[in-house]
Amino acid sequence: MFELVPSEYMREVFRKNNYKFSDFNKATIIWNRKDVRREERISALKELAVNTADQELKQQILDRLYYEDSMLERHKNNKNKKCVYVVLDSDECGCGYFSDYDMAYEYGKEIAAHYDEEKFSIEKQYIISEEHDMIVRSGARTNPYMFNEKVEPETEAYSGEPLSVISFYDDGQIKRIWSNEMSLEEEEKVDSHVMVPTPEIGGTHLLHRATTDTKPDPTPTKAMLMPTSARTTPEPHPAVDFSACLAENKDFVAWLTIPGTKIDYPVVRSDNTAYYLKHMFSGKESKLGSLFSLRSSDYQKPSRNIAIYGHHLSNSDAMFTTLLKYKSASYQASHSIIRLDTLYGSRSYRIFAVVNMKVSDWDPATASFSSNESFLRFVNRAIGH
Repeated sequence: MFELVPSEYMREVFRKNNYKFSDFNKATIIWNRKDVRREERISALKELAVNTADQELKQQILDRLYYEDSMLERHKNNKNKKCVYVVLDSDECGCGYFSDYDMAYEYGKEIAAHYDEEKFSIEKQYIISEEHDMIVRSGARTNPYMFNEKVEPETEAYSGEPLSVISFYDDGQIKRIWSNEMSLEEEEKVDSHVMVPTPEIGGTHLLHRATTDTKPDPTPTKAMLMPTSARTTPEPHPAVDFSACLAENKDFVAWLTIPGTKIDYPVVRSDNTAYYLKHMFSGKESKLGSLFSLRSSDYQKPSRNIAIYGHHLSNSDAMFTTLLKYKSASYQASHSIIRLDTLYGSRSYRIFAVVNMKVSDWDPATASFSSNESFLRFVNRAIGH
């Protein structure tokens, strides 16, 4: 099995405190390792399910594995020919349309090899042929085990959202699967393994027990129990290799994630906006650009307001295109937390306002304020805009 904790610093902290991971902790870490391929994580979970003496955890793992397999099988199924498979390149632009999944998959691998792409994806899109097809099942559902208020619209107007999406590496191995084809009963079965932050190991619990008598093992020191944003010298999120990001791009400052959305990108801090509007984080020229902040935004202090810029695109849901969905109150309610892991610490933010504005309306990038009153005026303008 791969190294559970990629950070040498954190491994040393655990060793000094004689902290031992329970099988439950191991399952959570395995599932959340973004730097490890899905096939490796699936294999490690299967191995853990075989070897664990914890029967409840074993069943939770088996439920999750069955759910993953079911998502894949339903994505492949187009027997009634009511769907079309759209192959997207690494810039998430459509480059092929098929009625057969296997043909789409082979074409995606060919495109990746021919153009030296690092990834591709296949969307399963519903073909709209009649008026009643314009009302579809909503993809904005709230995990009832995470939130007190359930915001679960059953249907919504069709907006171009796919039934399911599979992202692939260039060699055809699956990177991740998202599906809106699973029944509520199937979703609730895995949702009952509550997804919550874990201060001692970071990440999101995909296998977390809902009962009060089966919490993760307590951490040995008070410092490790403190929320990341409250630490004076926080350890970076273990799922992000900050050293590698800095080596790839010296302007790297943070990693932005909105759980449940496709927004999961590095952020640079630079005043060279013309460059980052047309270049990805890796330096590759692309219309996707990068997420960036101006240098006036202070991530270390941090400043009271940090503005992050990104494109929204008409033919792709990459970068900040997803933000347009926040026009829906139900979508906002079920995707209300933003996580920002910076070189100086990790913080979580709750969305309090969504503003659709013109560039000339006001300056959302204002970072410094002369007084508390001027800052509150800025906030109130956002709320009441």
